[in-house]
Amino acid sequence: MVSFGQTDKEVIAALNKYGITDEDELKLVTLNGVGRYCMFSNNASLIRLWTYPEYAEDYGTLAHEIFHAVTFILDKTGMDIQLKVSDEAYSYLIGYITTQIYKRLK
Repeated sequence: MVSFGQTDKEVIAALNKYGITDEDELKLVTLNGVGRYCMFSNNASLIRLWTYPEYAEDYGTLAHEIFHAVTFILDKTGMDIQLKVSDEAYSYLIGYITTQIYKRLK
């Protein structure tokens, strides 16, 4: 899941629709900052930017959060990042997630 510019209340309401209702987990999405990545107990992922990406620094934050998403997702599969071993899988997943997000931004 990806959220841009939504209030905490809007994000929590959307997560509730997907069955994410645990109060401790929902606290993860309300912390201050520019962006946030969360993986919930059901393995659902959320990339959140507090604003809609418009500037270079926003895209940098988005890339930062995508990297976190990829590391959590591939860690769940048991794939540690290792240079010349698994880095290509990490790169492909970063590319895939980035492409899917940019398609929806246009």
